[in-house]
Amino acid sequence: MNLAAIYIEAWKQPRQSMHRILSLELGERDRLIMVAVTGVLFAIPMIMIFRAIEMPPGPDGEVIPAPSALMTTLTSVMFVIFGYYFTAALIKIFGTLFGGTASYQQSKSVSAWVQFVVGLANLALMMASFVLPSFLDGVVRVAFTLAALYVTSAYVAEAHGFAHISKVAGVSIAIVLVAAIILMMMMPSGGIVPA
Repeated sequence: MNLAAIYIEAWKQPRQSMHRILSLELGERDRLIMVAVTGVLFAIPMIMIFRAIEMPPGPDGEVIPAPSALMTTLTSVMFVIFGYYFTAALIKIFGTLFGGTASYQQSKSVSAWVQFVVGLANLALMMASFVLPSFLDGVVRVAFTLAALYVTSAYVAEAHGFAHISKVAGVSIAIVLVAAIILMMMMPSGGIVPA
C-alpha cells in the first residue's frame, strides 16, 4: 500500500489501520518522527495567524512582538510531543481500567497515529477555515470532530482488544476535553485581534 492508501484506510477502516500500525512494532524514534512532522506542519498555519493578528500590549504598555517562525515551530513540536506522551498515558490508564490489554508502547503507537492522522486532517481544516464561510466552517468542524472521535475510539479499542468502540468513546471524549482545556490555558487572554 502507498502512503495515500494507508491514510485513507486510517479513516475508512480505523481498526484495520490500527492493527497494521501495531503490527509494525514501531520504535520510539519512529513514533517521535511521526509526531514531530505533525508539529512542524501545525506550525505553518500558526505562523500565518501570528502574521495576521495584532499582538496585545504587555504589562509595560508596549506591544508584545509576534514569535518568530523558528520559535513557533519549536513550540509547536514541543507541544505535540508533550501531547503524545500525555495522551499515551491516558490511553494506557483508562484502557486498563476498563479491562484493556494494550501496553504503554502500544498506547504510544495509538497516540502517535492519532496525532498524525487526525492532525493532518485538522491542518487541512485550519487552512480551509481561511476561505470557508463561517457557517460552513462550523458545520465542517462539527463533522470533523465527530469523525475524529470515532476513529480515535476505534484505534484505542483495537489496541486494547475491546470488541466495541462504544467502550472507549467516553475516554476519547475525555482526552479531547482535557487537551482542549490545557490548550485554552496556554492561550493568551484577550487582546488579540485581526490586524
